[in-house]
Amino acid sequence: MTEGTRRTTTLVLLAIAAGLLPVLAFAFRDAPLLLDLGPGDEPYTRGFRSGWEYHGRTGFGETAFHWTEDGARVDVPVAVEGPLRVRLRVARFMRTPAQVVVWREGHEVASFTQHPLGWRERTLDVPDWQGPLVLQFRTTSDDGEPLGIALDWVKVTGAARAWPRPTLLWRLALLLFGVPIAVSVLARSPAAGAGAAVLLSVLGTTAVMLDRLGGLLALATAAVPAFAVVLLLLCLARSISSRWPHVCGVRAAFVPAAMAVLALVALSHPAFYYPDVDTHAKLVDALAQEPSLALDPRPYQMRTSAWTRGIGGRLVPFPYSPAFHVLARPLAKAIGSVAAIKTLAVGALGLTLLLAHVLARAVGLAPPWALVAQAVVCVLPVTASRLTLALYPTLLAQSLELLLLLALGRMLPLLRAQETLVALGLLAVVQAVYTGSLLSVSLIVMGLALSEALAGRRSSAARLLGAWALATLAIVFVQYRHFLPILWHDVLPYASAGPREAADPALVAALRRLTIFFDHVHPGIALLGVLFLGGAGKARRAWRVALGAGLALLALRYVLPALFRDAKEVELLAAPVAVAMAAGWSWLWTRGWGRVVAVLSGAWVVLWGGWRAVDLYVERFAALGR
Repeated sequence: MTEGTRRTTTLVLLAIAAGLLPVLAFAFRDAPLLLDLGPGDEPYTRGFRSGWEYHGRTGFGETAFHWTEDGARVDVPVAVEGPLRVRLRVARFMRTPAQVVVWREGHEVASFTQHPLGWRERTLDVPDWQGPLVLQFRTTSDDGEPLGIALDWVKVTGAARAWPRPTLLWRLALLLFGVPIAVSVLARSPAAGAGAAVLLSVLGTTAVMLDRLGGLLALATAAVPAFAVVLLLLCLARSISSRWPHVCGVRAAFVPAAMAVLALVALSHPAFYYPDVDTHAKLVDALAQEPSLALDPRPYQMRTSAWTRGIGGRLVPFPYSPAFHVLARPLAKAIGSVAAIKTLAVGALGLTLLLAHVLARAVGLAPPWALVAQAVVCVLPVTASRLTLALYPTLLAQSLELLLLLALGRMLPLLRAQETLVALGLLAVVQAVYTGSLLSVSLIVMGLALSEALAGRRSSAARLLGAWALATLAIVFVQYRHFLPILWHDVLPYASAGPREAADPALVAALRRLTIFFDHVHPGIALLGVLFLGGAGKARRAWRVALGAGLALLALRYVLPALFRDAKEVELLAAPVAVAMAAGWSWLWTRGWGRVVAVLSGAWVVLWGGWRAVDLYVERFAALGR
């Protein structure tokens, strides 16, 4: 056996062992199996009343539950064996009691009378369970009411051994083995594939150790979306590197792919929930029934109060682009609307990370520092907040605005009609996808046009401004013409008197918002990077324009709140600031004393960003403390 063959065999065995570890951890870990009913329980509940409900003073998440009807089943795609103790948290909010019989595979497990009382726990002992984890509830009541019991959660203890059933097993195999194989093939590196297997093993094992059942279900649910996103990112990286090898290689997709898998697993946990997830998913579904919503979403907005604002004492539907939902619709036919919007959002985040690498390399940073820039975007609070708050269309807009910035920075000066037409098309697409991009793109174009004019290329500036004006007018006429009367009568009269996010002066409020998303360390390191990367160059000019446009949007957010309240300046700043920080650290690294500053500030950025991400995620975690 040659040295290369021996090395490849070792890596393959390592990948196989790593892939098996999460499944073995689930199988033999002595920990409860908890299924929290409510948001996300659809794949595991049958015969329940349609839609989950809540009970409690907060009106959100105090106690999420599902009403059983006669014959309702909880069907968890795992098999267990051993003497089990099943605990149920149940209630009955009706006038009469219900007779409840719990069955397992045709055998009665227990029976009880559930009186019209609040929440209580019931314990069912099953000495000889062996087989699928399925419970069926047969219920009857004197008044003939179809509703049985309100079921909050099911907790199973005593399962010494548990195994995923085939419906779960193939998806786990796709994630734990399929993704590493894809990485190995597309990166043309067995070592990269083995590394991916180890990282997935760490992620999967950690998920199962934190939540034995929920972690496994999250891994399985995320499998198909994660495989698709990783495949897409690797193909994009290879495509870019084949044309512009000096700014991108296939390794540029490693950080985006890792972040995409992590985000999808986190968002796929059955206990993770945020209401806007349903709002976006319902619009995706509504498009199938009302295709006209793609051009005029006002009926949906007024029905659901989604994307509306209170201005001048009236509820006003704000201009909104359903392009994100239109793009998610074909994907929803294959994997469902909720999975589709999460996949599209995380894929857009992966594209942002890939383009952040391209931007870093284009402004002159070495490949390791481009990876640092990607890592900074990953840990910025704006990334975690947009994922956990279901601001999914914003993530798509962020990636496309960065793509537009890089494209215009490369194309300028516009000297030919063909280039101008390409710029026109890009401007139209980016502004059509997200309403807030009308503001971001306008400032980017004005900054680039001003730099062209100052460089003596007035014809190029005029072409750029003309293309932007035509694209903007076309988008406004086609997509937002229904909102123009609302803008004129209900928004503009209150442009400077809209609701403010803070009572402080505009500058103070803007600086406070900046520190919420970038702390106090980030701006200092970023400013150092801006000073370090001085000089000419098209990419550097576009990068500086993006920084300036983001800061201008931040100021306008507080000067004209009715118009700029929803400006996405933090998203626009994320990648340029991350590149600036990587540049600052690269400068510090060349100096002995600077390395200490770089390490300490870098550790703070990671710890602070990581803590903020965990905090934001835990807030949306419905099963906490069960």
